[in-house]
Amino acid sequence: MSKATVTKPVSFRNESLNIEINRILYAGKSMFFAVEVAKALSYERPQ
Repeated sequence: MSKATVTKPVSFRNESLNIEINRILYAGKSMFFAVEVAKALSYERPQ
């Protein structure tokens, strides 16, 4: 089994929506942090 490559978090910004979300690359795919996405979507109690 091969090891997946994980990068350091990089900020994804959208000025028109006024959001900033961190992402990493995991095995060549973009992965976003669920709590940050929930906050950006204005969920009432992201955990």
